[in-house]
Parts: sequence; C-alpha cells; structure tokens
Amino acid sequence: VLDRAYTEILCGSLKLRKYDARKVLRTCPNLLTTRGSSSAEEVIHILSSLHVSPASLSRDKASLPILLSRSPAALFRLIAFLSGDGVRMPVDRIGPFLRRSECATLLDRVAPIPRGGSGGGEEEELPAALFRLIAFLSGDGVRMPVDRIGPFLRRSECATLLDRVAPIPRGGSGDGEEEEGVPSMESLLNSAQEGVEAEIGRTYKQMYRTAIFLREEVGIDDVGKVIRTTPDILMTDVEQRIIPFFDFLCDDLGIDEEDVPKIIESYPALLVTELEEMKEVWEYLLGLGVCVESCASIFRAFPSLLALDIEGDMMPVVEFLRSIGVTNIGRFITRLPPVLGYSVENELRPKWEFLKNVCQYASFEVRRFPAYFSYPLDRVIMNRYEYLREIKGIPVRLLPVDDILRFGDADFSKSVAKDLNGAAYSKFIASRRSKPKRKGSQKKVVADGGNMETRRTGGVAIEVDERSSRRIQP
Repeated sequence: VLDRAYTEILCGSLKLRKYDARKVLRTCPNLLTTRGSSSAEEVIHILSSLHVSPASLSRDKASLPILLSRSPAALFRLIAFLSGDGVRMPVDRIGPFLRRSECATLLDRVAPIPRGGSGGGEEEELPAALFRLIAFLSGDGVRMPVDRIGPFLRRSECATLLDRVAPIPRGGSGDGEEEEGVPSMESLLNSAQEGVEAEIGRTYKQMYRTAIFLREEVGIDDVGKVIRTTPDILMTDVEQRIIPFFDFLCDDLGIDEEDVPKIIESYPALLVTELEEMKEVWEYLLGLGVCVESCASIFRAFPSLLALDIEGDMMPVVEFLRSIGVTNIGRFITRLPPVLGYSVENELRPKWEFLKNVCQYASFEVRRFPAYFSYPLDRVIMNRYEYLREIKGIPVRLLPVDDILRFGDADFSKSVAKDLNGAAYSKFIASRRSKPKRKGSQKKVVADGGNMETRRTGGVAIEVDERSSRRIQP
C-alpha cells in the first residue's frame, strides 16, 4: 500500500518530488490504506477526465491532501449537479472550477472529508464501483454525455452490466443502493437520510433552488459562469439574501429590473456581500453630495463600488480630494465614480505631484477634468507631456489637461502636437517602452484599452477613460 500511494500515485501520477510526496503522506495518512489509495486514484481520474492535468493538481500542495481525501462518489454527485438542469455548467469547465481554492467551502458542504479520513465502511463499496463504471462510460472509450448516464443506469436492461461491474456487497440488502450510487436530480433534491447525508441533501436542494431562481426569476442566462466566478453564490439563500438584494437595487437605488442581470454578471460578488454594508456605501455617497438621481447610473456602470470598504477605501480618497482643493466632492465622484477605489499613495498622489510640476493651475484643471486621474501615469500622462515639452518644444503649463489627454494617440499627435501623422509619436512611445516601469502604480484598479470619452448613462454624464477604464477590486 505504501509503494502504491508513494510511488504510483504521488510520485508517478502526480509527479511530485519525493520531499513533497512525503509531506502529503504525513498530512493525509488515509493514502496508506487500501481504500484510501483507491479513492485518491479515483479522484485523480475524475479530475483528469474533466481536463485537469496531474501537473495542475500538484501545484497546490497545501490543498492536495484534502482533495485526495474526498469521496469520489460525492465529487461525482457534485459534478452531475453542476452539469445538470440547475447550473448547466459545461463539463469541461467543472474540473478547473473544482480545483480552485474558492470552492473549498462548497466542497466541504457537499463532499466533506469522511470521518476518520478513511471513508471506510462497507457502504462505500457500491458507490465506488458505480463511479468506476460512470467514469468508464464518460471516458475516451464510450464518450457518453454525463447527463445521460444516470437515466441509462436506471434502466432494467442495465441489470446484467451492473451485476458484472458493481455487484451487491456481501451482507448488504442492495435496497436503494443503485439509486444512491447514481446521482440524479431526484435523489439530490429528495434525500431523506439522517445526519450528514440529510444535510448534504438539504444543501443540494437549496443550491438547485438558487440556480433556478437566478435563471428564471432574475434573468441570468449563464448561471454557470456566475458560479465559476463566485462559488459561494450557490449556497446563498434566496429569501434572505437574493430577493432583498434585488429589492435594494430596484427600489432604493432606482435601477431598472432588466439591468439587474447585467450587474450580477459583471460583478457576481455582490450576491455574497452583506446588504447592510452596501446600504452604508449608498448612504455615504449621498452624504458626500451625490444626488439620488445619479445613483442608479453610477452603480449600474460601476457595481463593484458597492463592495468597497468605506473607512479603508473611500475615506482616504475623499480626504485626498479635499486636500488638493476639490470642494464639491459629490459632483467630482459623479463624474468619475471609480476614483473611490483608487489607491491614494500608489496612484492619485503620484499623478497629482506630476501635474503640479507641469501645469500652472493644477487644482483648477482636475476639478474641471476629473478623468485626469483615470489615465495611466507612465504610459499616457508622462509620455504626452514629455513629447510636447522635450520633442516638440511646446509650452505645456497653460495647456488644458483634457486637450492633452482626451484624444487617442493618432489624434493627439495631429491635433495637439501638430504632427503631419502619428508616426513620430508612435516612434517616441516605442523608444520609451524599453525603459524600466514604475511598480505598484495600481492597487485597486485594472487598466483596459480604448480612448477617452464621456459616457452618458440615464442622463448623467460619467467621465471614463476608455484607455484606462477601471474595474474596482475591493
């Protein structure tokens, strides 16, 4: 058994180094039992059939012992659920989804580590045998779709096949074993067993109701994609969390019902964010002078603002804006909502210090053009100012900031720098790319590509830099 666990499974299948293999054995002694090593092999086979390579499994050595200790039958039960009518997650996405650390809570609820870590007990023999058959049917040989296997195995014509590969254990009655071993939506939703199995059954019932509600009532077409982003959504209670969240968006913030699915799809983590915390963010913005009518447009365009921490994220930004002369904070935020998630020390302050050195009326310019703070300092702001000052010899201290930044590169070169075409500026940018770049310039935001524009949503003008539009990361 030791040779099988150490040599064949850990060093062979997973290609772990000897030191790492010994460490896994110390934290997962279940592998040193016959049943435990067989179970681990089946877990590896499940995930391999779902396009998770052994190499990717072995990367996360901290969670590997726990993963190998889970019941293969419980894992397949979860796979059948995720690929079923409720979630409809593509089978080839389930494997990578299950190995993510964010899935640990979900796995603990529906595939808990067997007591004692061995998963022992005669009752495990039949489900394990059925799993081997299911894995074979869905494998490269037969290639039967996973959602067809359950109905196939329940047919009376399969009795001979089942007797050959999954015989009833000696001393067992066999009553109900086939239905228990073959995951189906009925068995997941109607489990009446006691103890852990009863709790798992209730969890599946709740997850199924949550998935159906998100699709049929909220209007989210790809529930599987939302779940892959934030697995804990599956365990979210419909009455206590999702419906109040829906009412908050529509009744309090004034967001149209048809926009709610887009908001959830763009930032699913809101479904697991405390409702009271989101209400506090809303009230805080109102207290800063953001008008009620603007809230719908702001949170529809930037829903992740609702998940920011007021004291840790927003207050430092507000204090900084006041320190540079911004008096109408509400109007400034309305024109550039993502600024509340920018890092003061890593992004706002460096841009402000640079602007003070190149612009005579820096405070006036940022109040007139808040989107200045949305442009990347190294890649856009410094490039353009240095090109005008050092290459073209154009005085920049009195030039409006928005004239310098709001154009795309080609239009900037021709309209502002007065080049015949954009070739000279492109060459200048290419020469600077080889220079070292500043690190840590963005803490809470991610830059994308595009040009500067003013976006109007619901009648409210929100200035966004399509070259560096931000997705807030709380």
